[in-house]
Amino acid sequence: MSIWRTLADLTHRVYAFESSFSADIAWTRLDRVDVTRAARLDPTADNLVGDVTGRYEPREPFTFALAGV
Repeated sequence: MSIWRTLADLTHRVYAFESSFSADIAWTRLDRVDVTRAARLDPTADNLVGDVTGRYEPREPFTFALAGV
């Protein structure tokens, strides 16, 4: 059993998700995300509803992503 349900809309560049424990839906507009930098969204944050694109926080990249660089 998964606790997350997800939807990827490639036409409109939106990634949506919801917890199976809550009816709230959150989404990210992929065309507004800087994919050249590592970022994290806290899935346990209060009020994680609607467009959360601006709520990503900078983080260090995973160590495995730097292997061999």
